[in-house]
Amino acid sequence: MATNPRIYLDACCFIDMAKQAVGRLPGERDADVWYVRKLLEARRDGEIDIYTSVLSIAECTHADGNMSPDVRDVFTRILIPAYVAADSI
Repeated sequence: MATNPRIYLDACCFIDMAKQAVGRLPGERDADVWYVRKLLEARRDGEIDIYTSVLSIAECTHADGNMSPDVRDVFTRILIPAYVAADSI
């Protein structure tokens, strides 16, 4: 039985995605977010497994002190499925 490659993503990856979603990410970082999105798509398609620290949730919820509903929604969509998947291991 083959296992998927395991990729660790730090909180900064998710914070950059949220910043981009609300228009606060510097343009030169857009390519970085593109790669993170591709990794998340590969995870969704079952090609890889993505892991992050449980501390990422705390780090993300305090990102630049910006916890608008838009930012909260981005983190919920990104982190909750990852947390649930990791919890089932």
